[in-house]
Amino acid sequence: MTQNQITQHIPSDIPVSIPNIPFHKDFMDDLIRKNLGVAPSYWRKLYGNYEITDKKEVRKFISQKRDNFKRFLLFVPKIINKEFMEDKLFLKISNNYKDEELLKIYIKTSYSPRETANKINKIEDKVFSISNSEILNNLEISVEF
Repeated sequence: MTQNQITQHIPSDIPVSIPNIPFHKDFMDDLIRKNLGVAPSYWRKLYGNYEITDKKEVRKFISQKRDNFKRFLLFVPKIINKEFMEDKLFLKISNNYKDEELLKIYIKTSYSPRETANKINKIEDKVFSISNSEILNNLEISVEF
């Protein structure tokens, strides 16, 4: 049997593993296991995108959120990194003006305030055009110079 004949007999929905990271069409859903919490691979991916202050509190906060919020946290760095390529992203639990907990994404940047404002406006146009109140009410993007 040739290699081509072998691969034709493998169903397309079987996950392929590369060093403990499964890749298949439902990869993102496997990172976030409904009603079972969050898979370790989700946390590894999150830690790869952000530096996290007080990991225990951040994990607890994220774990209590719905799947859309968790997916959004993996999506938003792609948008931010297009504007702030060299800058680091931080996650931190903070309180809003109502003294409710929210998750803050801090962008530590060396751009000028004017350049930063332009970049943040572009990000906000893309990121906050969503109509998901859980995300909008529980997340804030800030900049530190």
